[in-house]
Amino acid sequence: MKIKRMKARLLLFFLPVILVILILLTGISYYFSSHALTKDVQDNASTVGTDYGNSIKDRTEYDFVQLEGIAGLPAIKNPGDKQAIVAILASVKERASDFDGIFYINPDGSGFNSDGKETNISKRPFYKKAIDTKKKVLSDPIVGNLSGKLSVVLAIPVLNNNQVVGLITGTVPMEKLSAVMDSVKFLQTGYGQLIDTTGMLIGDPKNPERVGKVNLLGADTSSGADNGQGKIDPQLIALLQNSIKSGAQETGTYYADNVERFGIATPVSMPGGQNWVMLISAPQAEGMASVHQLSLVMLAGSIFCIILAIITVLFIAKLITKPIETLRDECMLLAEGDLTDRQVVINSEDELGQLGNGFEKMKANFHMLINQIKIQTEQLAASSEELTASADQSAQAATQVATSITKVAEGAEEQTNAANKSMSAVQQMSEGLQHVAESSDKVADKSANTAKKADEGSLAVNKTIKQMTNIEKAVNDAGDVVKKLGNSSLQIGQIITTISEIASQTNLLALNAAIEAARAGEAGKGFAVVAEEVRKLAEQSQNAADQISQLIASIQGDIDKAVSSMENGYKEVELGSQVVNEAGSAFAEIMSSVDAVSEQIKEISGAIDEADVKSKAITEAVQRMDALSKSTTEQTQTVSAATQEQSASSESIASASEELAKLASELQASIQKFRV
Repeated sequence: MKIKRMKARLLLFFLPVILVILILLTGISYYFSSHALTKDVQDNASTVGTDYGNSIKDRTEYDFVQLEGIAGLPAIKNPGDKQAIVAILASVKERASDFDGIFYINPDGSGFNSDGKETNISKRPFYKKAIDTKKKVLSDPIVGNLSGKLSVVLAIPVLNNNQVVGLITGTVPMEKLSAVMDSVKFLQTGYGQLIDTTGMLIGDPKNPERVGKVNLLGADTSSGADNGQGKIDPQLIALLQNSIKSGAQETGTYYADNVERFGIATPVSMPGGQNWVMLISAPQAEGMASVHQLSLVMLAGSIFCIILAIITVLFIAKLITKPIETLRDECMLLAEGDLTDRQVVINSEDELGQLGNGFEKMKANFHMLINQIKIQTEQLAASSEELTASADQSAQAATQVATSITKVAEGAEEQTNAANKSMSAVQQMSEGLQHVAESSDKVADKSANTAKKADEGSLAVNKTIKQMTNIEKAVNDAGDVVKKLGNSSLQIGQIITTISEIASQTNLLALNAAIEAARAGEAGKGFAVVAEEVRKLAEQSQNAADQISQLIASIQGDIDKAVSSMENGYKEVELGSQVVNEAGSAFAEIMSSVDAVSEQIKEISGAIDEADVKSKAITEAVQRMDALSKSTTEQTQTVSAATQEQSASSESIASASEELAKLASELQASIQKFRV
């Protein structure tokens, strides 16, 4: 079925999407919430099982402490007076309400209680274990010899010098020990059960008749603790076995009393070596009650959300479709040609409101356009009549233009003849300029050669100037060296003078030393010999210094002559440098003049080249003018032909204007169909 209503389309489009989203959100919320609630139930059961298991463990530990107090008494460690031991046992039994009986047991297994009654437990397993291990022992649940009740026996070995001299035992009925579980509160009807490692039910406040009779790890269903099919549910057996084996809490579901139950098994490590299991359970329906309630709430919420979504979609669809329907009705009127002034009101600022405003503007523009077309068709009719008249006038003007063009063609022919004569004269002038340019180029070449030679001479002079400068520098350096040599010879002379003075003083000292040695007699002979040698050395030094002084005087004379010669050579070098510099200046002036002449020749040559270029340009211009004159002649002929064609076209325009007037009349008739 084809859906024609936009509301139905929007509802059909959005509702499935909303449903899918809602189902997904509800499913995810239910999944996580149910898991959270289930975990909360499990955590609650775990806490209850742990707390009550610890309570039983603590109570048993307290009972062991009371028995250990008895075993530590001197009268018990050194038994001799039975009445004294009976009195002690009776005193403790009055204070310890958990015990049905407290016994003193001899190493052979015989013994008596707080009332003095005899008993023998030599065949009990816990007795042998306590004797052998010398540690406290908690027995398996057994039926007491005297009480006849299901009980556990707490046994404490009495040690004297680390030797077992007896046992202190206490019998605790399971009904008292499991009384702790009377206050267990788990969900509405949940309760606790206590099981030993063999699977025997040893504590069940709700069904005390099953205690000691039902083994939850076996197949005994005589008390009705079955799954409705005559057997213990294997899931319960597996739950207890896993907890006993792993020593950790285990959770699971099973059938018992014809009801599916949720249970958590908590291992309880009892003092005295026993490992029991606390089973906390409740009907599965109670554990899932919150989940079922949550599912109902979510279902109701989902239905409410679906109804709300339908109402919302219909409301939004109405908001969308109402403006569209208004625009649709207005479009139908426009299609019929009704352009009367009607205001389209869409109270919205969104895209639909903008669409309505745009439609209103379009209608107003369309209304204005039709009015303008009416006016322009009237003007078109009038213009077509004027165009007919103008076409006639254009034909007459074309005839006059043809006459004028003929005269222009004649003038163009005369202009062509004059251009031919001008072109001949310009060509002759161009040839003369070419000859002048060739002569100018030759002069420029000669000038360039002259400049080149002058440049080479200038380079030679510059080299000479540099050489004279180097010679002048060398002479100056040599003069400086000679002057330094003279100064050095003067210093050497001073040094020689000093050496002569030292030699004279040394000679004088040697003489004085010889005199003193002579005065000393034999003792001074050796010193006299040394003084003589020193005097001889002093005389030799004096002679050598005199010779050096003479040589230095001779060298100083030669140095003075060399200095004089160097000064004369320096003057000659300065004069040579001055002459060479003057020659260089002259060459520089020659180079400047040659360069100036060369530049002038280049300017003349350039001017001639430019004149040649301009003469060629004039020739080309005259040639173009000639070509234009010829083209003008041809164009005038073409224009003449065109004027004739224009005359024919004017007649065609007149005919077309009549057709245009006819079309304007038809357009006016079409516009009358619109109501404005």
